[in-house]
Amino acid sequence: MERAYRQEPLLLSRFLLALALAATAAAAWLHFHSPLCLALRAGAPLQLAYLGRTPALAVYEPGTRRLTVIMGHSFKFTESGPDGRSRELSAALAQSQPPDAVLRHMQAGTGGDGRTLWNEAKELVSSWHAAPLLLRDYLSSYRQAHAGAETDISPYEFAALSLELVKIGPLDLCALKEDTKRKSAGAEEEAPPAPAAAAEPLKIEILNATLRKGQAVALTKYLRELAASGELKVDVLSYDNYGRREKKSRIISRSGRLDELKALGAKLGLEAVEITAAPEQPGQLDASLIAGEDLVLPARR
Repeated sequence: MERAYRQEPLLLSRFLLALALAATAAAAWLHFHSPLCLALRAGAPLQLAYLGRTPALAVYEPGTRRLTVIMGHSFKFTESGPDGRSRELSAALAQSQPPDAVLRHMQAGTGGDGRTLWNEAKELVSSWHAAPLLLRDYLSSYRQAHAGAETDISPYEFAALSLELVKIGPLDLCALKEDTKRKSAGAEEEAPPAPAAAAEPLKIEILNATLRKGQAVALTKYLRELAASGELKVDVLSYDNYGRREKKSRIISRSGRLDELKALGAKLGLEAVEITAAPEQPGQLDASLIAGEDLVLPARR
């Protein structure tokens, strides 16, 4: 009995070692054979078809670390299965189709839409350092989707993709609408060109130049509530502290959308806000909002 007792820890150690070696071998095999992992190593683009009420296509380019979400507001599916729908959505919305692009899908159910995907990506990228619980929600969403067979991303691919995505920042995000010049599958006629008033939301960052803690967070939540209710077309991509204290708020324009920036200032009670121009940065920020001591958030009803 004493001999058997002494051998138990040794047998357990050998079993755990064998299990670890098997897991390592499986991870190595997936790393060198999974198309998604091969694409990450080669810098090839990845596409995620978000199959919901309003579909969207997320395109990630490892070389530039740029994540673009293309909304398919008027897109209509003709295919029935997720694989067929993914290919159909990719062919309709992707601006280019590199031969080495890897396509995966995520089913969002009847309530999900492309705007949800954009908001969740924006919130996760801009806030996960300060709010680690967002990572728990991110992992939980994948676990539920994988358990319900709503995605074809394997657990190892999800881990590899997650390690890649933590490298990107708010300025690497971009939201686009579908190309209205293309005809959606199943549509009888081409959609008319979008009017000028239906421009993309302002993409801004908020910098807290006051001694009030949480001012940038409160302002971010306030503007995102206005955007969700349709009162203001704005996307707050990130928030942070400014390098020094400022008595007066001001806006730094980076794309020349002055009329919309004036409307943003008026909505915040800054009727005569100073707007200065900076070199344009296409596809990135439209403006930086420096929140000074004079900015007092209006009360929300």
